[in-house]
Order: sequence, then structure tokens, then C-alpha cells
Amino acid sequence: MASAVDISLVGDKALTKKLHRLEGPAQKRIVRKGLRVGAKPVLAAAKAKVPVKTGRTKAGLKIRSAGRSRSRIGVVVKTPPRAALGIAADDPNYYPMSVEYGHSTKGGGHVPAHPFMRPALDENAQQVLGIIRREIGAGIEREARKG
Repeated sequence: MASAVDISLVGDKALTKKLHRLEGPAQKRIVRKGLRVGAKPVLAAAKAKVPVKTGRTKAGLKIRSAGRSRSRIGVVVKTPPRAALGIAADDPNYYPMSVEYGHSTKGGGHVPAHPFMRPALDENAQQVLGIIRREIGAGIEREARKG
């Protein structure tokens, strides 16, 4: 079961007001950069926490843009695709998810969960929000100096 975390910067009214004064492309560029920089501590923590068998999952963890839409901007710390892990496309077992949530074995046993993504975010949430706020503020200041 996968889930998404939706972060809204609420409470910093001055920052939000300044951000809304900018043109759409500048807003998106500033927010996307802030999110990417903010995701770095989560990526580092996830890499430190992921159990290492072959090292492919750890090496494949990356920060990526989370889809494109007019109303939403996002980034994710993404696990590697099945092919990069040597898993067939039709194989229902996806190693990173099996590690994160645990799984049943063919013999009827159960392999317990060893979460690495959720704790990485939980342990760094306050730091991430501070980084995002700082980066967005700096981006707004850079944009203001341009024009």
C-alpha cells in the first residue's frame, strides 16, 4: 500500500503572499527547487536505513519530479524501477515495497517490515520544512532582484 505526503506551506503568510505575486513559471521554478533541496535529507536518511542485499535499491534511490500539472508541483524520493533491480515486469514482488511493508512467503511464512522511507521522512520532517521555507524565500529574493 503506497501513500503520498501532501505538504502545504501554511502559516508563513508573508512568504505565501510574495510567492503569489510572481508569474506562474517563476513560482513553479522556485517551489520545485525548494522541494528538491528539502528532499535531500530524506534521501540521505532513506539510503542510510535501507537494508542492503545487493545495493541496487540503495543506489537507485533518487529525487524525482512528481508528475506535472498546472495546479500541483511536487518531488518524490523514488525507488528504482523493477528492471533496475532485475525484477520481471510481471513479477508481483517489488523488492523496495516488500522491505518497507513486509510480505508473505510462498511457504506461508511472513517476512516482517523493515521501513526505511517512512522513518526517513518522519525523522526529518521539521528540517525539511525549514529547508523548503528557506529555499523558497531565497528564490523569491533572487527573483525580486532580477526585476
